[in-house]
Amino acid sequence: YNQYLAAGPDGSMHLTFLDGAAERAYYAHCDTRCGDPASWSPVLLRTNAQLGLITIGPYGIGVDASGRVHLLLSGVTPSGQTANALVYATCASGCSNAASWTFLDVSSLSTGRSAVSTERPFMVEPSGRVSFFTSDPGVYFACTSGCTTLSNWSANVSLNGNPLHAAVDGAGVTHVLLRQGSSAANEKLLKYARCASNCTMPASWAISSLGFLHNSNDYAASLTVTTSGRVFMAWNQGVITVSTADNRKLQVASCAGSGCMDLNTWASFTIGALDEGTEGAFLEASGESGALASVSEFDL
Repeated sequence: YNQYLAAGPDGSMHLTFLDGAAERAYYAHCDTRCGDPASWSPVLLRTNAQLGLITIGPYGIGVDASGRVHLLLSGVTPSGQTANALVYATCASGCSNAASWTFLDVSSLSTGRSAVSTERPFMVEPSGRVSFFTSDPGVYFACTSGCTTLSNWSANVSLNGNPLHAAVDGAGVTHVLLRQGSSAANEKLLKYARCASNCTMPASWAISSLGFLHNSNDYAASLTVTTSGRVFMAWNQGVITVSTADNRKLQVASCAGSGCMDLNTWASFTIGALDEGTEGAFLEASGESGALASVSEFDL
């Protein structure tokens, strides 16, 4: 479960995943023939028992331009404990050896937070800058360099909602898909948040006043951004009380620029098959191109 993939600058693939009943977090690397399971050599990074957690899982992986791997672990803490709810892990080389990894507990910067109930909140930029969001109320953790030292991290920003996906474009602008509030009919509102610079300062963030109506699973929503900053969002609408012709259909919306704070400016369309994406939707951009994967019943 919780599989996350990232490509390194050399084209090799890096994978992290959860094993067991939220008990073990693994990392694996592959250089060639990555469709062959024998090409991967998974290594156990941490167990929930090692970190004193009830559950453990990975919540994102990324590789910077130097080839350094960055990873986020999170889980549920026992009553009265706050340590190890958020653990940053990194490795520069030889990452198929568990001893090559360095782990840092950053939970003390904002106690009582975890990444549980987010989808893909972890961001790694080519420069090696790392940032991520916790679940509601969406605390923003960020580190520019030297991220194995706690004092180089900040957690000064809190978004009043649950960040599901976050991504950084080529200009360093951060884009967030945020579940915040509900309509009068108790439908979820999917909002868009944005920060162009100085993102460790609360005043640098803006959140759309409107939200896209959504009455399906959180994992039936996704966000990606192209290098130039065009944002794409996808979600299954579920059954809502307005725009009923699009009920149970997968929505795709797109926008570019600071004007995207007004959701009325977004262009959108629906994919016609009923219930497409109800069991998961995922967007991924590469340069200015994009791909959309969705799960309906047992079909990908």
